[in-house]
Amino acid sequence: MLSVAIALLISTGAPSALGADRDTIAPPPVMVAVAAEYPVIATHAAVTGTVRISADLDDTGRPTRVTVIEGHPLLDSASLTAARRWRFAASTAERSRAVDIVFVYEMAPVDACTQDVLPRFVAPNQMILTHRKVVPPCQDCGPDKPIQYQVCE
Repeated sequence: MLSVAIALLISTGAPSALGADRDTIAPPPVMVAVAAEYPVIATHAAVTGTVRISADLDDTGRPTRVTVIEGHPLLDSASLTAARRWRFAASTAERSRAVDIVFVYEMAPVDACTQDVLPRFVAPNQMILTHRKVVPPCQDCGPDKPIQYQVCE
């Protein structure tokens, strides 16, 4: 199987778009999106799930405080580490900004194509990370005969 981590940016510092008397403020553009590493223990345990991170941004677009709002304990640390390395467009306003970054971890088949496991940023606000599930040892694989992964055209 493969594992996937998707990072989705959602603004939390903007006024609600539901209020008729409020203006909607778009989330700041992502300048650098860093993919989370799928924790080895989570891949061995086939743990999947969503981790929502809240990040306060300084005026340069750097996260200054990141906290887990919700998520699986085995996935929280990797998500926090990646979120701290994200960068957003600098702000000219003198107010603080906050965003949510959501990492979705999924497992995919071990025989997926190689290009399907390459990290990719999907505009505007998604990071997709794919890892193959750890396969149990077999008689036909080992240091002298590694598992061969499919490369699709």
